[in-house]
Amino acid sequence: MSITIRKQAGGYNYTAGTNHGQVQVQHQDSTTYFTFVGLKGADPADDVEAVWQDSMLVIQNTGNSMNPYTRFEQCDAKYLELVRQR
Repeated sequence: MSITIRKQAGGYNYTAGTNHGQVQVQHQDSTTYFTFVGLKGADPADDVEAVWQDSMLVIQNTGNSMNPYTRFEQCDAKYLELVRQR
């Protein structure tokens, strides 16, 4: 799995497989959050979110019994760590 993020005039855009759209970036204290607008999780079909941590994007792929959800059904890992490549 890969997500490509590019800086464009007016913000950031992503490509993930055949999906593409805008990235909303939010800074809170020393943490940076990314929302991939239009890249929908499996259940529920909400926009996928990630946190920038240690030079990688971290996506929590599945929830728990109190808050069940799945972002990418084809992956069974709880956390997906996407390492930055240049």
